[in-house]
Amino acid sequence: MPELKNKSHERFCWLLAEGKSREEAYLIINPDNKAPKQCAYQYWNSNGVKERFAEIKEEIQTRSVLKICRKRELLRQMAEGTTPTKVIKASDGKITATYDRHLALVTDAKLAREFQNEEDNEHKGPILRLEFNMVGRNTAPNEALEAEWERINPETVKLLNEQEDLTRFEQAKIKPDRTPSLDSLKEIIDDMEFAN
Repeated sequence: MPELKNKSHERFCWLLAEGKSREEAYLIINPDNKAPKQCAYQYWNSNGVKERFAEIKEEIQTRSVLKICRKRELLRQMAEGTTPTKVIKASDGKITATYDRHLALVTDAKLAREFQNEEDNEHKGPILRLEFNMVGRNTAPNEALEAEWERINPETVKLLNEQEDLTRFEQAKIKPDRTPSLDSLKEIIDDMEFAN
């Protein structure tokens, strides 16, 4: 549809497409009018205004929004170096093209949500960090770890420091005829349960 012959009606349609209300659009065109609501209603019902408004709105929506696949294709071309990321025309007429492949890759990754910024992080609030100071199995702990262990569990440390003489158990001889059988142990346990 061509532009409306009445320039005020054409401007009215463009203002509506920008998001203005009918009354606001009419007041921009005719700021001194005393009855803008009625006049805006008349403009809206004028010949071809509704159709022209619908056409302008559709044109704005289709022209301004690139589909995601088209955006990713342009970024791919920029990352490959076939399309410049920036073109500058100097006052002397010299044209300079910049090929920033890194910027294209980062922008594409952001568009694909391949990495998130800290502000995009869903987990807001304090962060719990755990630190483990480990000592190898066959190495002695250093002084700091011994002090920490003593602070956490002093009774266990006291028991570990009090070495009991275990030589009597190491030198004890096993007598197979005195070793109880599994069946005899079961009988003892059953008798204990029965007594309780």
